[in-house]
Amino acid sequence: MKYEQFSSREHEFSGEEMRLIAILREKGPDDAEARKLLNGWLDAEEAKVKAADSPRANVEFSLKQARLYAAAGGVESAFDNAHTALYEAVNLRDEELQIQARALCDELGKQL
Repeated sequence: MKYEQFSSREHEFSGEEMRLIAILREKGPDDAEARKLLNGWLDAEEAKVKAADSPRANVEFSLKQARLYAAAGGVESAFDNAHTALYEAVNLRDEELQIQARALCDELGKQL
């Protein structure tokens, strides 16, 4: 993963997410502490998606994950998640989510 500074919309993230972003920026995704925090965050977010039982929630999670990775500097991983969100949004025929995912893909694509 390519971890470098990326312009983020930090106001979108909780305090816990900001801590995770800071640790990923500082230590990278292969650090044990960073990996533990990331896995915990992923588990919690996936539980929310499962509870929502909505295809739209899956797309929103992919977008949130992409934004978190981007804010942490993981542009390649962020792009992969944004692209997944776009694919899912197209399948759902959800124009609003397609617009968000395309914009994020475009923004991240410029950073690759």
